[in-house]
Amino acid sequence: MCTVALLFRQHPSFPLIIAANRDEFYKRPASAPERVRENPAILAGIDQLAGGTWMGLHEGGMAAGITNFRSVEEVPRSRGRLVLDVLTEGSVNRARSFLEGLDTAEFRPFNLWFGDGESLFVGYARTGKPLVMENVEPGVHILANDKLGVDVFDRERKMHELTSICKKRSAQDIVSQLRSWLADHAGGTPSFSSPPAYRLADQLEEKIAATCVHTSEYGTCSSTIVLAGQNEVQYFFAPGPPCSASFSIVERVELT
Repeated sequence: MCTVALLFRQHPSFPLIIAANRDEFYKRPASAPERVRENPAILAGIDQLAGGTWMGLHEGGMAAGITNFRSVEEVPRSRGRLVLDVLTEGSVNRARSFLEGLDTAEFRPFNLWFGDGESLFVGYARTGKPLVMENVEPGVHILANDKLGVDVFDRERKMHELTSICKKRSAQDIVSQLRSWLADHAGGTPSFSSPPAYRLADQLEEKIAATCVHTSEYGTCSSTIVLAGQNEVQYFFAPGPPCSASFSIVERVELT
């Protein structure tokens, strides 16, 4: 269960704020965010098993990331590599055109978000169906492993906590409060817009419904916060669960 909070055009200095936990099997190796491509630069962490990424940033200011929808299909392509393909497009308009022509049968189901301070979209791919694109309106949004706003959290309480972040002025204050939100261990009762391919035992479902997940083999492996301003994007990373790992700035990307 990965969790992404998208605060879109809610803060006077940062029109796009992203806070995301990456949940994965502990044994699956991944590298911390770095420049994986140059000219133009793309900043992303890399899944060392399949070669893709769960989230990244293009030097032009567009960010993109993905969460999975449970499935069992055998497919030829990695969903994480698709994120790199989207980032390579370099702009929201080009990324949208690219995704609208995508053959979703090549991938397991996913929810792929991408945007900058001007526009934000989520593309949904489900088995046997064409990709559906949602234009995200300004607001505070949570994306887990289903469609935007369909999640396993106490949304009203969570939204209130995130909305209060918009009153913070400094990057340090925002990161500190987002870390606290990302470190929440409270579980929940799963809900889905459509039935996933399989369900887990109820106790395990509740555990992985937390924002910060801890089980014996699977859990929150890292955390990312992105503050996208008008002239600069600040990229922060915690190399472990945010309840114990500290965030440090990976890079400041100046926008032209």
